Amino acid sequence: MAYDLLNAKAPVLKGIALRIVARLSETPIIRRLLLADMMRSVGIKKLRKSTPPDVEGELIVHWKPVVSKPWSEENTGIKLDAKIELPLGQIATAYRSGLARPTEVIADALARLRADQVTENGVQPMLFLFEERAMKEAIASEERLDAGNPISALDGVPVVIKDEMDTVGWPTCSGTSFIGEIQGPATSDGTTVKRWREAGAIILGKAKMQELGISVFGINPNHGIIRNPINPNHMSGGSSSGSAAAVGGGFVPLALGADGGGSIRIPSALCGVYGLKATHGRISEYGAAPLCPSVGHIGPIADNVADLISGYALMSGPDSADEYTSVQPKIDLAGWDNTDLSGLRIGIYREWFNDAELEIVTACEIAINKMVEAGAELVEVEIPSNDIIRLSHLTTITREMLNSQAKWYKTMKRKYGGDTRIYLAMANSMTENDDKKAKLLRHQINLEMANLFCEIDLLVTPSTGCTAPIIPKGSAKAGLSNLGKISALMRFMHFPNLTGQPAISIPISNDSKGLPIGLQLIAKPWEETLLFRCAKFFEDESQ
Repeated sequence: MAYDLLNAKAPVLKGIALRIVARLSETPIIRRLLLADMMRSVGIKKLRKSTPPDVEGELIVHWKPVVSKPWSEENTGIKLDAKIELPLGQIATAYRSGLARPTEVIADALARLRADQVTENGVQPMLFLFEERAMKEAIASEERLDAGNPISALDGVPVVIKDEMDTVGWPTCSGTSFIGEIQGPATSDGTTVKRWREAGAIILGKAKMQELGISVFGINPNHGIIRNPINPNHMSGGSSSGSAAAVGGGFVPLALGADGGGSIRIPSALCGVYGLKATHGRISEYGAAPLCPSVGHIGPIADNVADLISGYALMSGPDSADEYTSVQPKIDLAGWDNTDLSGLRIGIYREWFNDAELEIVTACEIAINKMVEAGAELVEVEIPSNDIIRLSHLTTITREMLNSQAKWYKTMKRKYGGDTRIYLAMANSMTENDDKKAKLLRHQINLEMANLFCEIDLLVTPSTGCTAPIIPKGSAKAGLSNLGKISALMRFMHFPNLTGQPAISIPISNDSKGLPIGLQLIAKPWEETLLFRCAKFFEDESQ
């Protein structure tokens, strides 16, 4: 089948024009014509004309090989022992060698974040800072380290948490202007926040995100633009915008993000850092805003592989509050630093791989040639109907996001940003039959990927089809709708969210403007350690 991935085209909307179109998309008489045109632009007609397979029995939501010995049966506890031997990042190593102390590091990070918030064209990644609590935790961490009894590899390491995740004492706004105010402060930590905190990580605050995670630019009219730390005139990406920008800007080495359609991998690529979307069911979603539960993943973003691994390992494991985590194999990090890639089969769908800016394709080709030189085998593959994958994902994620707003959408729709209002209106114009077709096609996609990964160990693509776009003037107050740029940034993201497979974005180079380029690797379920090996390979190559 010929490569068929659609690049959506529609007028770029910002400022007053965006507000007008948002209002019209919700006006009973005009909305039909307006939304019909938008649906054509994104290709929904193709979904409606498709012929999904007839499926008897239960539909496959995520591809998950049978786990012979589930972790929950092997462990008496529900999470990874915080004291397990894990790699140490630069800050943890400095603590243990006496070159740095938690109170100094945390005070400095908080001071830099405060200064950045009031700097014109600053990165401005933070929504809330937890200054008093962070300093108290830094003192406690310093006492443990002085006594030679750190809790884990993350003890005393500063981190930030995406606004999508509950953090006790602070509201979860999900990027909106009103949800946090209505719901009030969280009364407990989400599971991943709790596990990092119990491992001694020091949470500096909550990072900004794209409103509802419904777009990928890092432009939030409610909380402000999150700028790219490499060049503040460019986008940070989204929706885990603040998390990736805080790491890329050197404020913290590790952050918590979430990914329903590239929301960890896209901003990681644009900000020049590492971002992991683990296997669905590896990391608990308990305490996360249920924006897109069947495609959403919580995961780490880091400036080095050691912290990425430690962040992942210490947030993973079975959680009685999240049934999806109940059947998973125990994490095995053995050989995570083995950079001999001999025998590794790397799949490449050449036409898809080449559907990116020339500088990105060239950099990614150089990267995979290095992998081949290290012993990997490149295998040419094809993926049937990339565009059907895109449409199944588009329908699934937008409908789930609309459902997540059921409490508020009818009465408070005008409180969302302009772009969010348009995308929610489009989701509202989709039908139950669209949902049904997307689910049937998703079942087929899972089967196809299970077959494909019998032939390969990894699939390689660029992380994004373009480097960080320029922030358009006039986009700060209402938001930005640019379907062409969304298509470019999400081009390689869709199917791992549908199948639940793990995927990583690895910083490999910069374009001629100095903007970061990311390489994406996708593995079989539960094979995160293989992704870490490859990330370590490139980290060593860059030093």
